[in-house]
Amino acid sequence: MKRLRLICLLMLFAGCVRVLRPTPRDVTLETLSAHYQTQRDALHPFRALLSLSAHSPNAGRYTVLAKWRSGDPTEIEGFTFFGTTLFNLRLTPSHLTLNATDRTISVARDALDSVHTLPGGLIEAMESTDVIDWVNGVALPQVSATTFLSLRWQEGVLLLLRSHPEAALSKAGWTERLWIEPTDFHLLRIERFHPDGRRISVVLFDDYRKIAQTDFPFSVHAEAGGYSVTLKFKEVVPFEHDHLRH
Repeated sequence: MKRLRLICLLMLFAGCVRVLRPTPRDVTLETLSAHYQTQRDALHPFRALLSLSAHSPNAGRYTVLAKWRSGDPTEIEGFTFFGTTLFNLRLTPSHLTLNATDRTISVARDALDSVHTLPGGLIEAMESTDVIDWVNGVALPQVSATTFLSLRWQEGVLLLLRSHPEAALSKAGWTERLWIEPTDFHLLRIERFHPDGRRISVVLFDDYRKIAQTDFPFSVHAEAGGYSVTLKFKEVVPFEHDHLRH
């Protein structure tokens, strides 16, 4: 009888915990902002090995290996399976420099829309290097009440709607939808739209794994303007624990 009472008390306690536990529908912008800021405070620059697969209407599909070093500058080196270097990409907040086997380019980031940079449309698929920034920041959105218009529960995920500052001023503006997993708040999907409703680009994040104190998306896929790129990370190491194999 005592054992039965103990079991009943434990079940009652567990039931109370479930009732008192916040549900995804109770999440606010302030909750997300605090969570992402905590993750961002624990973020360190990283080095990584990955495979990079790209597709463009003209060059078709190709896959290369790459080394990625985040920070300022970010450096990405692409090479063949035999170790031959194909390109070196160097990216700062304001500038991009590319040294490839068939070209050398140095251009301001705000001029990327008018140039074709990497073979196979890598930068086009990355939507003017936005994907590189998202990976460097391990897919942690900057969430605040001033940048996002709404937060709602939809189809089992949290959906954030954001309007670019220019969207309210001109037809050149755009809006974004961010799909967020409701338990760990992992960013799953970003969709960017023209004001007329046409989708500009989509980025998918998957296979999150714990790296030091943050969760890192080991799979990233982006599509824009007929181009696509898929990043499959094989190893990711923060600088202070840098034992990455070369």
